[in-house]
Amino acid sequence: VVCRQLGFAHAERATKRAEFGQGHALPILLDDVRCAGTERNLLECTHAGLGTHNCEHQEDAGVVCSHEDPDL
Repeated sequence: VVCRQLGFAHAERATKRAEFGQGHALPILLDDVRCAGTERNLLECTHAGLGTHNCEHQEDAGVVCSHEDPDL
């Protein structure tokens, strides 16, 4: 969903535990996100509510996107 929203064709993998660094200077906007995969953007996925969270930045998630099909 995130990669599609950003204009990429494929998602290679999801990241967790702040693999790209903790976003200390930024507010946590989404928590408990669950996507079916058919949503057009991340806000269409179920979540705890915009700005509602019970987590810290060490749990920041990310995604690695690609224009290339990872199965080729």
